[in-house]
Amino acid sequence: MAGLKTDQYQNQAMDKLEDASAARRRLVQRFYLFLALCLGTLWASVVWINRQSEQQGLEDVRRETAALALLFATHADITFRTVDLALKELRSYSDSPPEVISQVIAPHQELLAKAVLQTAIVDAQGMVTYSTPISASQPTYAGDRGFFTAHQNGNQDLLFVGRPVKGRVSSMWSIHLSRPILKDGQFAGVVLIALNPDYFVNFYQSAGLGHGGAARMIRDTGEVMVRSSEQDKYIGKVIKPSPYADPGAPLQGSFRRRAQVDGVDRLSSYHRLAQYGVTVVIGPSVDERLATVRAYQRQLIVAAILISLLAILISWLLRRSMLRADVTHLAIEQSERKFRLLFETMSEGVALHRLVKDARGRPVNYEIVGVNPAFERQTGFDRRAVSGKLATEAYAVAEPPFLDIYAEVVCSGKPTYIEHRFEPLKKDFVIQVFSPDPDHFATVFADVTQEKYMQALRDADHCRRRSKSEPPCRLNIEPGVEADVSRVGCG
Repeated sequence: MAGLKTDQYQNQAMDKLEDASAARRRLVQRFYLFLALCLGTLWASVVWINRQSEQQGLEDVRRETAALALLFATHADITFRTVDLALKELRSYSDSPPEVISQVIAPHQELLAKAVLQTAIVDAQGMVTYSTPISASQPTYAGDRGFFTAHQNGNQDLLFVGRPVKGRVSSMWSIHLSRPILKDGQFAGVVLIALNPDYFVNFYQSAGLGHGGAARMIRDTGEVMVRSSEQDKYIGKVIKPSPYADPGAPLQGSFRRRAQVDGVDRLSSYHRLAQYGVTVVIGPSVDERLATVRAYQRQLIVAAILISLLAILISWLLRRSMLRADVTHLAIEQSERKFRLLFETMSEGVALHRLVKDARGRPVNYEIVGVNPAFERQTGFDRRAVSGKLATEAYAVAEPPFLDIYAEVVCSGKPTYIEHRFEPLKKDFVIQVFSPDPDHFATVFADVTQEKYMQALRDADHCRRRSKSEPPCRLNIEPGVEADVSRVGCG
């Protein structure tokens, strides 16, 4: 009966344990489900917030660039209109003496300030009849220039905005604005004002588009006429003027793409001046303008990762039992005891070191992290006195012994060994060196003084046994054992 009751109690206990285990499993499953829902909600919120902040940031950039594009286009339009008025008045005095023409054009040049590089009149044969500030004292032919041929083949009285041209003499870039001289409906020449592209560059740069941002004036034929950054590098280069110059494209709009010339991701807004055949495009770097937004996004992601990791860690801790922790702890203790026992009972001396480097990363010393009792017995140094000290301090020397060799082992990871006689102790050691961890190395050394002494005795005995008729032998005896075997000679 007692045995039966015992079995019943054991069965009841087992049932209770199984019930408790099942209850824990259900609780853990519910917790995992709740955790999954929370993490799903968390990451869905992160994705939504980041997407919204990105879209809002891009919309802010689009509004800003659209306003700047309108401003820059208005500036270009006013400049071109002012030049056009000057050209019309200059044309009416094209047959006048140079002094009169200079007086007529002077107020316009003053109004345009530093924008004008040259004012010129070219006759129907393509010869320059008037030029300022460089006078046309020498016959100069301009009949092959784009501003001349554009009017020569037609009789329309229109302002022509030409491609950027590099001066043949001055090597300076300029933008030619011209109108034809018509007499009785026939082509009679061209009046020209050459604008300095830097006039527009300086205005664009005042907007502060930042690093990677660019304001450009692009001709419908694709030439880069003005660029706010790296003007000398890109002026005159031909790109595809899309989408703003595509057939049927609106006169203003925004687009995002990597630039054709420098590969920078920009959100650009443009304003097309169709009457002049040019488009003003403003595009700050998306990466730069959204740097603050993306920093916030990264912080949000990092926070979500930390929360997720914390939740996973909590679930992992719940999953682990105290028994597993105890077993792990016991295994670690056993492993440590085995290592400590081996470390303490080794007949060889063992020393653990950490390499010390200067600010430039060059080894200058090493710290003795720990030593075993054999180290103390074989060297005579108190293990407590040397542990935690630098080699120069522990050994009372100016230079740490074998620093170059130890540093090479740490750097290469290849073990080596050294044979060394320690004169203060009159002992010979064989030292094995290896690097178990970065910037750390260990030395395992053995006292081989007795072995070297016995080898010297064997060599001396061998020499003694040799025939006296043979030449005297020379012994290879270490300096430290020479006195000990001096009484053993060659017979």
